[in-house]
Amino acid sequence: MIPKFDPNILIALIGCILGSGGALQFMLQRYDKKVEVRQAERLQKREDNDTKIQLIGDLTCANAQDRIVYLADQYVERGSVTIREKSMLEDMFKPYEELGWNHWAKTAMEEVRKLPVKNK
Repeated sequence: MIPKFDPNILIALIGCILGSGGALQFMLQRYDKKVEVRQAERLQKREDNDTKIQLIGDLTCANAQDRIVYLADQYVERGSVTIREKSMLEDMFKPYEELGWNHWAKTAMEEVRKLPVKNK
């Protein structure tokens, strides 16, 4: 015995197929928006971290400048420098200069390089 064809079943089946596609599309769009927001947040966080790293580098160089100038002033006032003092100052100045910081420390180093080197 063959069951009787009911058009309501066909309409319901077509509605489910079409409706689920719309729901799926809605869910995918919603997911894509969440992914975009997360990516934007990660990018902003990375940029914030890069800025902080740059500021830490700037602060470190400013501290190095302060130390180089302070020590150089001490040696110039004394009128001499030991080999060890000069070497340590050069070791501090080299990365400072390579990072592009050459303001007061460069002038101070030029003065120290002119000083006579004395033993302790």
